[in-house]
Amino acid sequence: MGKENDRIVYRCADGKWANRLFDDEIPTTIHDTQLQAIAAAKSLIKAQGGSLTVMSCDDRVTVKETIPPQKPPRFSGNTGN
Repeated sequence: MGKENDRIVYRCADGKWANRLFDDEIPTTIHDTQLQAIAAAKSLIKAQGGSLTVMSCDDRVTVKETIPPQKPPRFSGNTGN
């Protein structure tokens, strides 16, 4: 898990919510609601893991969450032999 997958969700000047990589200037996705932006960010983070920072309307950090990498599914003992 590294900084290359850390994301931030924040409110844009037009009132929409952006999801972007922390070190990028251009948002990856734009959404009508904060919840939609958070869901999009989490779905992009979960494969490799990373952190999510959510900013409030007044530019304060409201959530700082570390999301571990998603583990691959485990197979049952039955391999069909």
